Amino acid sequence: MMQTTYSHDPRFSYTLYIPPGVSDKQQLPLVVLIHGLQRKVGEMFDSYKEFADHNYCVLFIPLFPEGYDYQKLIDSWTDLRYDRLLLDMIDEITIKNTNINTGKFFLHGYSAGGQFVHRFACLCSNRLLALSIGAPGSVILIDDSGNGRKERKI
Repeated sequence: MMQTTYSHDPRFSYTLYIPPGVSDKQQLPLVVLIHGLQRKVGEMFDSYKEFADHNYCVLFIPLFPEGYDYQKLIDSWTDLRYDRLLLDMIDEITIKNTNINTGKFFLHGYSAGGQFVHRFACLCSNRLLALSIGAPGSVILIDDSGNGRKERKI
């Protein structure tokens, strides 16, 4: 497992895993895994490596720094949009690896990562083939009152 610093912002990094023996001409599907607050990227990678090898798919695991509310998508202190950050990071790997199909991808998140995935799906569903959410802790409900969104712990 090797982490790469995101070229546009050194606070962020990611792990990219391409199964061995894949030809440069094969288009591989992308599986994006979003960590929880514990930031256990190594455990996530270990849990999904065999899956990637067996299904010939690429794993992409961004690492968000400790102390950032990435699961909320927008950092209220800096107006940083984590949905856009993720898509920009995916664009970066596309430039370096032309055999990854990144137009639409699979997305999984656990805990705070599950909250991120849920919110990302609301904003960018056109980019997803499928999503998986594990133990999100809270969900965003549609607010018909016009007063903004509602968040409810589950």
